Formats: sequence, C-alpha cells, structure tokens
Amino acid sequence: MSKHLLLGFFACISYVFGQAQTENVHALPSAFDDNTTFSTPKFGFTVDVSDNGDVVVVGSPDYEDTDFVTGLDFGAMTIYRKDGSGAFQEEQFTSPIDTATFVFNRFAAAVALNADGTKLAVGSPLYCDGDAAMGCDGPANVGRVYVFNYNGASWDLEQEFSPITTVTNFNTGFSLDISDDGNTIVAGAPGWSNFSANPVFTIGGGAAFVYTNNGGTWQEEQLLFSSDVANSDRFGHDVAISGDGNTIISGATDDGGGATEKMGSAYIFRKSGGVWTEEQKLTASDGAGGHEFGISVDLSDDGNTAIVGAPGNNKAYIFTFSSAWSESTTLTETGTVQFGFSVDLTGDGAIAAVGDPGFSSNIGRGFLFSSSPIAFTTTTDLIPGSSTADSNFAYDIAVSDGGYETVLGAPGTTSSGNPTGEASTFTFQRPILPVELVEFTAEYVGNSRVELDWTTATEENNDGFSIERSMDGTNWQEVGFVAGTGNSAQGQAYSYMDIVSGEGRYFYRLKQVDFDGGFTYSELREVLVREDRRVVLVANPVRNQLQLTIDAVNTYKGGVASIFDMQGRGVEQVNVDGASIDISSLASGTYVLVLESTNGSATVKFVKQ
Repeated sequence: MSKHLLLGFFACISYVFGQAQTENVHALPSAFDDNTTFSTPKFGFTVDVSDNGDVVVVGSPDYEDTDFVTGLDFGAMTIYRKDGSGAFQEEQFTSPIDTATFVFNRFAAAVALNADGTKLAVGSPLYCDGDAAMGCDGPANVGRVYVFNYNGASWDLEQEFSPITTVTNFNTGFSLDISDDGNTIVAGAPGWSNFSANPVFTIGGGAAFVYTNNGGTWQEEQLLFSSDVANSDRFGHDVAISGDGNTIISGATDDGGGATEKMGSAYIFRKSGGVWTEEQKLTASDGAGGHEFGISVDLSDDGNTAIVGAPGNNKAYIFTFSSAWSESTTLTETGTVQFGFSVDLTGDGAIAAVGDPGFSSNIGRGFLFSSSPIAFTTTTDLIPGSSTADSNFAYDIAVSDGGYETVLGAPGTTSSGNPTGEASTFTFQRPILPVELVEFTAEYVGNSRVELDWTTATEENNDGFSIERSMDGTNWQEVGFVAGTGNSAQGQAYSYMDIVSGEGRYFYRLKQVDFDGGFTYSELREVLVREDRRVVLVANPVRNQLQLTIDAVNTYKGGVASIFDMQGRGVEQVNVDGASIDISSLASGTYVLVLESTNGSATVKFVKQ
C-alpha cells in the first residue's frame, strides 16, 4: 500500500498522542429509528478504519428489520466518511434483508477495510439456516463472505461466496481480513469440521479460507488448518493478513485439553510460490488453561510483527520474526478484566491498540501502546465519554496508520433505554512539521548492503538527513549524512547505501536536521539481513590465511574480496587470484568477508584467532 508518513512522528510519539484528542461518537444509523424498541442490534460489535483514517465501518450483526419480521438477526453495516471539516458522516447503511434466506444471517459479524478504504469485506457466519421453506436448502450456518467496492459515490456489492465444499456449522466469516490492495481475503471458519481423513478428520477443529481476486472474479485459493488440529480447537476464531498479502495469522482459542483447556494458540502461514504453508505455532510463554490466547490477532504490513490477545490472562503478546518467531513483549495494564479481548496494529507494527470491554463493571476501556520499536510503553488510555455499566466499550478496536484515528465499538451501550450500541473514533491532532516525508524505504540488496530511499513532498529550513542505524532499536549510531535541499515546494528524492557487518535484524531512522539545529526523527524501518549460505571457506576460525574452497575459487577468481569489521568499516580489499587470502595484518576478532565477481557474490562471517 502507499503510506503517507510524517517525518518527526517518532521524535516523541507520546507527544503526538499527548496532543488534544477528540472523541467522535458515530450517530446511530437512521434505519434504527423505527425498530430499536424491538431489537438489540449490537451496533459496534465489530469495527474497522482505513489506513488514512477517513473511512470507518461499524457492524451490527443482531440488527432486525421489524417491517420484515421480528426476532431474527439479519445484521447490518454502516459506513462513515470524513467530510471537509473532518467530521464523520453516515455514508451508507446496508442490510441484506430483501429475501428470507438472510434470516439469522448475522451479516457484519466481521468487517474489514483495505488500505485506502475502497474495498470492504463483510462476514456472515450464520448464512443459510438450512430451512428450505425459508429459501435455503444448503447446510445450516455454513457462513458467507461479501465483498463491496466503492465507486466514488456509493458502495456496490462486488461478489459474495461461501466455501466450495461445506457441511453444517462452518461459520465462515466469523472473522476475516483483507490485504492492503484489496485482492486477498482470509475468512475464519472456527466451526469447520471434516469427516474424512482427506485432508484431516476433525470435528470443530476450525479452518480459514483464503480467497483471491483474479481478473475481477473472487476464487477460493486454499483451505488452511493447523498441523496439529484437534477437535473443538476453534482455529479461525480470529484471523489477520499482512498488508502485503503474504502472511496470515489465525487464532485457535480453545486449543489445549485437560489442565490446559482453552489455553489457546495462534498459527502463522506464509505464501511462497502461490502456496500457503504453516510457518510456526505461537503460544504464550506463561500460557495456562482458560487464557484463550488467540481470541484476537493482527499482523504488521510486512508480516514480521504479530499481536495476540489472551483476555483470560489480561495480556496481549507481541511476537517478531527474525529467522523464527519469538515473543518479544508482553502488554498488560492494572485494573483490567478482559485486557486483550480485541487488538490491532498499525501497518508498521509500531503502535498497538488493545481493548478491555470488561473494564470497570463492563464499561470498557481502550489502550494505545507505542514501540521504540523493541519495548512497548503505554501511550494513552481511551475512555468513553459516556461511562455506563455493560457498555462493553472496546469490544472491538481498530487503529489507523500513525495512530491518529482509533475506532472502538461499544455494542452494549443503551440509547433512550434501548440497548442499541455505539461506536466512537478518537482523533489525535497531527503535528505540523517543516519537512513532509511521503516515502521512506530500507531494503537489503545483497553483498552486505542496505539501500535506503526517501522522498519529501515539501521542505523548509532543511539542512539534511542523518542516517542512523541500530541493532536493538535502542542504541543508535550515525552511519551517514545526506544534505537537504533547504527550502522547496517540490518533491525531492534521496538515497543512501549502508554497509552492514553480518546477518541479523537492523533498524534505520532518519534524523532530519534544520539549519538552526532543531531536529525530528522519521518512523523506523526494519531490515532482515541473511547471509549467503554457500560454503566458501575451508576452515573457520582461521589464523593468518583464509583458504577458499575449490568452488569459491572457480566462482570468484578474477573478482574482489572485501573484508569488513563488525562496525561495517572496510579493513581490507584484495583481488581474488588464488585459493588463499592473507589476513596476517588483521587483529584477532570477528570479520565479514564479501566475495564479488561477474558470477555473483557471497558473504560469510569468519573469526581470526
């Protein structure tokens, strides 16, 4: 997706969140006016917001239309869009009530917007009640996914679909998510069962279905289930897909038996060569029965940061990927009751939103955390303006990129004595900055080189950019400086090539410096560097000579051998004209050897004794 980044955001993220915040309570849809007496629509049961914060969708899965029939949950969704003044206005109300097949549909039990807010996926986990007299002769509660497209003026139904092969109570669409470009959808089916050994026998183990948009037509791409699937795991209770559409996480809240019943777990899947495969199972380091780890999940845009809620333990867990997934941070707050019931991440994975709908007699509360990026710290509490018991504020939560818009649902809120529900968006004032950065990327391009590119939209009083690098996200060093344009109303493009020493995870940020000495920091960028694993040295550690393998000599003869210390400084460079390289002049320590020729390149770390 295309991100609009504001330079200086990480100069003090708590300062940005410390700006004036405004709670915008979304008005109940006008369609509720004549039937709220007869129903509890649970407006705010599920919510989402576009990355730019301009579009909000709110689900009401228990909505009824009393003009049609009472006591049956059709469901509805309401879309809001910011007007010129920044206020949210109701844009469209949709409920599929034109036919009896939608009885007990629970349309909008799950909703998801793509990055720019032009594609919307909606889940209906109780689609098809199995009663032919009511217009449905398929398996009961198989579930369904609806895709809507914004045409610039209104939302049109693009396509609707259910799993190709179905049995009763799949509940497809109980949870769902959509990629940033709007072309891949993952839909959770926690009730999925399969009564044969192909692919696996399970009763209620749960699954997730992946759908892709191919030439304007949505097709079922693959069925996902856990490698250790067991009955009643509820895999697919919540699902999320990375912004780039290549990583999926699925929670299995009821995983575990006996003393660990409902401990819960989450599973990561990656797409490679058009095929999704399970990458790793995630569990909490302090997991125990009843924690329901996996009840809520989300992923960063690059699929390398995950958040998993465990309300039974009042925690949310941050996991990061670097060759393997590991638990990096645990989030919790004092006084909470169901902390982690809902979670969300910004696209860069730097801000986490966590909901606790049970807080203080079920009034509910939301929390925002920011990272540095390793350590997450509490940034602010999101407190409803109208605090009434059993509102369940933050039952669902979603945050826009930058954290400037956070939408929270409160499906238990009453209106005029009727339990209709409510949704609120908290808006944080955006800082006015002298340099506007519209893009900043960092990419490992091989040969121990990381390429950084960034573009500004406008510049004022800009002396230049200090490029800073860190291995842990806390301790930073300047590795270069690029002069700025000074003052410009036109876009400017910049680049810098950094030499790193060895594999691992590297963090980068730009320090924009004004002529008067003032400065602000950009958002962080993370790069995973993996060395070429081919064998190029006969022995390692070594003493005074590096002995190349025969294969390495044949591949790199006539090329160049460069040696760097662990600070990335070049200490030696020679031509490759034989099987040995003299390193007698080097002090004892760890170095990186980079071999380059017209046949390719290789990087290897070695130790001189």
